[in-house]
Amino acid sequence: MDGSFEPGGPVASNLQSDAEAELALLVLDRGGFAPGDGLLERLSAGVDDHTELLALAIRQASVQGQQAPTELIETLLERQQPDGGFADAPGHPSSVQATAFALLALQSAGHEADSAVESGVLFLREQQQHDGGWEEIESLSRVYTSALATRALSRYASAFGLGPTLTEARAYLVAERHSDGGYGTSWETAHALLAILPVTPREEAFEPPLQWLLGQQASDGDWDGDVYSTALALRALHTAQQLDGGETVLPDDPDKSTVVGRITSAANGRPVAQASVFREGDEELVANTGSDGAFELVVPADKDVTLVYAADGFSGTTQTVRVSRSELVDLGEIALIPEPDTGRLLGAVTDRETGAPVAEAQARISGDSAAETGTGSHGNYAFVLPAGSYTVTITAPGYHPVSVEFQLAVAQDLKFSPGLTPVSEPPPGDEPVTVTGEVRSSGSGEPLAGALVSSGAQEVATDDTGGFRFDAIDTGEQTFTVTAAAHEGVSLTVALPPGGIAELGAIELEPVEAPDGVTLRGRVFDRASQAPIEGATINAGGSSAVSDGDGQYRIAGLDVGQTTLSVSAEGYRNRELSFTTGAHGVLERSIGLDPRDRGGLRLSSLRADADSYEAHREAELALDLENTGHETLVTRLYLAVFAADGALLSEEPVTPGLIGEHGSLPEEALEEARIRLDGGEQVTETFSWFTDARPPGDYELRVRAYEAFDGELLAERSRTVSVLPTRRVELLSVRPQPLYFPQGASDPLGFTVLLQHRSNEAFTVSGQFELADPDDEFVRREDFSFDLTPEQTDHRLDIPGSVFLAQQPGEHALSISVIEGPDPVIIHGESLFVAPGTRLEIEQHRSPGTVPPDGDHRIDIEIRLQGKEQ
Repeated sequence: MDGSFEPGGPVASNLQSDAEAELALLVLDRGGFAPGDGLLERLSAGVDDHTELLALAIRQASVQGQQAPTELIETLLERQQPDGGFADAPGHPSSVQATAFALLALQSAGHEADSAVESGVLFLREQQQHDGGWEEIESLSRVYTSALATRALSRYASAFGLGPTLTEARAYLVAERHSDGGYGTSWETAHALLAILPVTPREEAFEPPLQWLLGQQASDGDWDGDVYSTALALRALHTAQQLDGGETVLPDDPDKSTVVGRITSAANGRPVAQASVFREGDEELVANTGSDGAFELVVPADKDVTLVYAADGFSGTTQTVRVSRSELVDLGEIALIPEPDTGRLLGAVTDRETGAPVAEAQARISGDSAAETGTGSHGNYAFVLPAGSYTVTITAPGYHPVSVEFQLAVAQDLKFSPGLTPVSEPPPGDEPVTVTGEVRSSGSGEPLAGALVSSGAQEVATDDTGGFRFDAIDTGEQTFTVTAAAHEGVSLTVALPPGGIAELGAIELEPVEAPDGVTLRGRVFDRASQAPIEGATINAGGSSAVSDGDGQYRIAGLDVGQTTLSVSAEGYRNRELSFTTGAHGVLERSIGLDPRDRGGLRLSSLRADADSYEAHREAELALDLENTGHETLVTRLYLAVFAADGALLSEEPVTPGLIGEHGSLPEEALEEARIRLDGGEQVTETFSWFTDARPPGDYELRVRAYEAFDGELLAERSRTVSVLPTRRVELLSVRPQPLYFPQGASDPLGFTVLLQHRSNEAFTVSGQFELADPDDEFVRREDFSFDLTPEQTDHRLDIPGSVFLAQQPGEHALSISVIEGPDPVIIHGESLFVAPGTRLEIEQHRSPGTVPPDGDHRIDIEIRLQGKEQ
């Protein structure tokens, strides 16, 4: 066995698929997965020809807790070209893909941000296109290339000030999203999410592709039957779950704002606990990360603030941000580079009987390295140690000491939280450990009965209180896996002291499925002032509510699944959010609305050239725009059409002054759709909406103005128009088959009836036509009937031929009469022609009339043929 996975599809090579699969299993920490050396050996075998495989080999060594071989790092750096980029293979020019892979590999190996990294970053910045994305070759997906470059640069955002570059990249990826929320394929959507999630705080940027990706999962759990796609999808969903930290409350002081984010390890992407975030020069106000790596810090508004990120065992970094008053800014993911070849041992020391923290304990490390530290007021301690074999000993006055041996890997966080036995009790022996704990739902805090907790070959189920107990677990490092129905499973690794009882505490599982009848509740507020908005209308799942004086609302009885939440209030821009209610019994959603003129753009009037239109007609529209600010704005306009019940029917970009077929925008005209407004400028833009065959009724035409580069909704304006009931027949035509007969012929005569209509209702058109001879005597009469629907506009009826005796020559006129239905705009009956019959009369003349019997004489003979009507 070489450790490879079964190939499942044509998206990537077997090596690429195996590398992504192992990374996904390690990041998710599922099933006690322990990778072997087989994949690393197979990747290393291909490094001479492919920079991607070389980068994956370096990354693979790092995520397995090994130091990347020096020769691999040196080989990778040799691929760097004079322009700063990296080549796909020796002798090739620089490429965006190879450079992105190289930067990701260097950071995973803990390589410092030196001149080689800076040159690679500059190369990617120079290759960025005007729309914010990256392009390589036509056969390579632009979304994939752009996502790869964005991921590489986001890891160095604070080191090289890449905020504007990443903002443009995020805007490109958001703009490339398809109307269904995805990017066409599962693997491209997963790559886009892995790039967007760390650099955007806005849920509307990543929620649609996230929900699309969830919807692509097959019943057996995979994506597209493909290992590569499935591994990427799992990593994307895991990253999104790690970012879900709940709602953050803004400070009451209007001169302050809140920054949030998540600190992770650059080696494996896992959250870093016990990291510190503080303002440079002010270490009194510190935010510490929890087990999820998340932090929240209040900072002064409207000034540059330098944040310091630090954690034991990691190289610290800084980042300068500027936050507006009363604003919440999500800084996304801050990746810290682990100190070379190190991991962390951390935990809390408590009294075994009371559970109280022991503040005067000493923790000593022996083995491959030696260290010592004391516990803080909460009994916490932490060590940063080189990877290796160790023994930790915990001592405290009045307690028996405990010791445990453990193995520490590079970038690993190992937890050891012993409960000390007072000296008044017998000391713990070498017998197996009793392990206890409880499992709760993080959504409600309620205990989870029937949850399964496993360690090696042992497995127990929790009781009605959520508690569990193992009576004979070996001392040392142990991994426990916890699963429960309708909840996300977790794994945790701990070091167990000898003898006695080890208390794992409360283990919280994230709910992933809710019962029927979801309740949605929250608060609607002004995003600028944070004041509650009273009287806002909230619609979700066919139900609605109105916010009260505190901005609170509640909608009960929603179905589990995909839900669209729309919120509107007088004086504010409407807002829509799409999300899945399957993970919550009670879902909290607080929504901030922006004033209509936020961003300096005001849409003062939307006019139409009429109040009502027939089907298949152009509605000419005019929109007045004004930039009320001082800075130049660039916006794009989209026309959204809503039915009377509020359902969104379509949303298409519009180009002012340029009308495409049926009001749609040609793809090549997107660039022309941008409208540039200088400060104080007012303009009027015109465009059209084609009514098509939409059913009769009222329609809301809502023009939305989005910021042209990052997709933020700036303003919107709407008006209602009516589509009238329309039954319009454009053409009714009858044609004989054939058109000509010779007189006296007796042959079949048929007819073809053509009808064209432009309508939005179903109706019937029937009638008859008559064929008359030159004396106006009817010689043939036929009936016709059409059942018309709005979807089919062109109809043809072939009437079989019957024998026709062509007796009278001349034009036979065809007349049409409509008995049922509207009169056609054009009605046309084509005539039949009968060619007259003829006989030949022959006249003969000779000159001379007589000639002598002998001699040579000339005789002229004239023959005349003349046709005569019979």
